[in-house]
Amino acid sequence: MTPAEVRVFRTLAPGGQLTVEQIQRAAGLTRRTVRRALDRLSREHLVLAAYPRGRWRAARAWDAPAGQP
Repeated sequence: MTPAEVRVFRTLAPGGQLTVEQIQRAAGLTRRTVRRALDRLSREHLVLAAYPRGRWRAARAWDAPAGQP
């Protein structure tokens, strides 16, 4: 994980949902950096897009796709 990804992941508390803007302010990163980190973390199934659209949350163990550890 890159330092930006670590900061974004730590910002997302278990069970909470944040917008990109909220993550950006809390992590002290640019919008572009946050979006890149969220994209990579979502490909690794560590964060998930949440409803309503535009919100993100940390993934839970049971959120992993079938066949993934």
